[in-house]
Amino acid sequence: MEDIPAHPHQPPAATVRTQQNQATPLGKRASSIYIQSFPCTSSHVYRGSRTLTMAREVEGHIAGPMTLRDFVEKFLPLPSGKERLTVDQEKRASMKSSMDKVNECKNSCYWALSPKFIPYDTHAKPLRNFDQMTIKPDICFYDKKHANAGIKGISAVEMIAKVKYNLNDDAFVHIEYVKTSQLPQRSRSPSPPVTPDDEMLTETTLFVDEEEGWVEDDDERKGEGDDDKGKGKGVDNDTESSKPDQKQFEADINRLSAQGRDTLGQITTYTVAQKAAQFRKHIFSLLIFKGYGRILFWDWSGIIVTERFRLTNDYFAEFFWRYNKAKGGQRGHDETIGILNAQERNAVSKLGLFDKGARLVKILVGQGNTALSYVVEQPNFMGGISPFGRSTRGFIAYSLREIIDFKGSDPVWQPKRFYLKDTWRIVHRHPEHEFYDKLHAVKYVATYCQASDVPNHETTIQRIYQEASGALGSPNKIRHFQHYRIVLSEVGTQLTTFRSTRELVSVIHQALQAHQNAYDAGVLHRDISVGNIIIRESESGGEREALLIDWDMAKFKDDNAAGTMERTQFLAARFLRNPEASQPNFDDDLESFVYVLTWVVFCYTDVNFTPSVLYDKIYTIFNKSYLNDQGIEVGGDGKVDYLQGSAVLGTAKIKNKHLNALLKACKDIMAYRYDIEDPDTQPSLIPQVHTLKQRKVKEEIFKKTWLDDPIFQASSRYGAVADG
Repeated sequence: MEDIPAHPHQPPAATVRTQQNQATPLGKRASSIYIQSFPCTSSHVYRGSRTLTMAREVEGHIAGPMTLRDFVEKFLPLPSGKERLTVDQEKRASMKSSMDKVNECKNSCYWALSPKFIPYDTHAKPLRNFDQMTIKPDICFYDKKHANAGIKGISAVEMIAKVKYNLNDDAFVHIEYVKTSQLPQRSRSPSPPVTPDDEMLTETTLFVDEEEGWVEDDDERKGEGDDDKGKGKGVDNDTESSKPDQKQFEADINRLSAQGRDTLGQITTYTVAQKAAQFRKHIFSLLIFKGYGRILFWDWSGIIVTERFRLTNDYFAEFFWRYNKAKGGQRGHDETIGILNAQERNAVSKLGLFDKGARLVKILVGQGNTALSYVVEQPNFMGGISPFGRSTRGFIAYSLREIIDFKGSDPVWQPKRFYLKDTWRIVHRHPEHEFYDKLHAVKYVATYCQASDVPNHETTIQRIYQEASGALGSPNKIRHFQHYRIVLSEVGTQLTTFRSTRELVSVIHQALQAHQNAYDAGVLHRDISVGNIIIRESESGGEREALLIDWDMAKFKDDNAAGTMERTQFLAARFLRNPEASQPNFDDDLESFVYVLTWVVFCYTDVNFTPSVLYDKIYTIFNKSYLNDQGIEVGGDGKVDYLQGSAVLGTAKIKNKHLNALLKACKDIMAYRYDIEDPDTQPSLIPQVHTLKQRKVKEEIFKKTWLDDPIFQASSRYGAVADG
């Protein structure tokens, strides 16, 4: 009997570089293993499935409608003393004429109000920078400097516009109360002509501004007789309404028309791609219909959507004008991310820390005198595949100060490597470094050297919604997030890089020890997943070891107000089946360890699954959910069926019989949790469940069944396999 080396049966190629530790895949959200083969291109065979999945991502996160005036004043406010744009009658008439031709995706004078950003027709030319996927937005706005330098792709897009022609394409109009006479009539005309691939859209210069920030131009003048800074007569012409008196938006995707659902799924997909390829606090996007439009504001908590406005509305012109004047941070860019200067580039290049041609950026961590910059490689794709949430990103990082200050002549000197985690933490929870402080003496738990919130980086939609007292819809999933960074002293690789199945099981066993000892110290992890167990080189030079990381969802045992949990792929079935159940407990975390081992074995060892069968098994066990009679999303049935049945392991035919026995032992013990009617309230009825809290049970399963097997007593035999 042999130990199985890694990895004879590989799933599709990973969507990130090995150096990254990605956010936990979410059950409700598109699973990274199940969805990564579905390209985003709208013409792909999987378009319907993909757009529906992405449309469902925004359920419970939509707030609106917001008047266009309030939207512009809120998100692009004028500096003190600055007056609104006033367009003379001749130019207003020109814009109205141009907007009548918006279905040609060109000739709009509004584009000219933002000369820093050039619009390109990209509907027929896929953007291929979204990792292995492609997207086809109708219009992409690029910074003029980037466009002139030939820098394009999703990583350089400033803003995206989606153009549709029919009322049914609007994902929001069916729940927005307006008079029938105000609704644009459905177009019966043939499809409009389109511009050739990559053709630059018409640019007509109305205002010229080549500097960052707000600068007076000759055409920025106060309107004659308009002495109240934009709040008087004629300010908001052609608006649909001046107050948000429409019915509130409801995030019920099932009520949408197929066309409306498709539109929402597409614009969400584009936003996900843009967020994943850039460092952004928030993003603006446009929905243009025949005769009217909407503007969307996305941050990491949700979306604010404007009411319908006519394309001739002065505030639509004002939006472009203000966007052109706004600094990068106001437009949503992360200004704590910088490009290396010449001295820094030369110093880093001499050390050979990164591959030639790598895109390097520096990330600022900390505040005031304690702030430090770390150099990292920016991959094409960062974070998860949802537009909302923590968006955790991980990087191998080096201290720029250490690199610049090194004056020695040692040709083999290398700076210390760190792991930099960039995330949006839930505000009402303890910051992650507080848990590391508590666990500093626990083995197999990482240590940190620096941690801090990013100043002035927090989501705003939840506050706007609260201030509006319900006038902006009824979202139920909008939470308050704060941008946060933590630097760990240890660096490891993903669990899926195990060198042998023995190492895989050893690492999971060590992670279990860390979990138990942390619990004894007063901390429950609550987010056991494939991404949160990493492998690092042993400090003693021996076998590699585990590190249990990502404690941002943890809770102190005496904290009874730890907040709601996200629905992850590896969360215990008990919690998924009953969203009203008590918060995940110690036993639930143990169940998650079983799912982690199962997932990795199925995806990364020699099993008897074809790719299509593998996708089906992963989806059924880890991702599948449905709406119950109360309209609440529930799941976990696939996990219970896996624990209680034998068919899945039987068809898997795991080549290593010891590994198969280990999985069977683990799942059989966990199955006892679901042999009683209410495992949440009566766990003591099953002794096996109670004894799972005892460390000796884990050792019997993960050590006696596996690590003490005679085959592993013969180190020379194991070494030959492991090195192979």
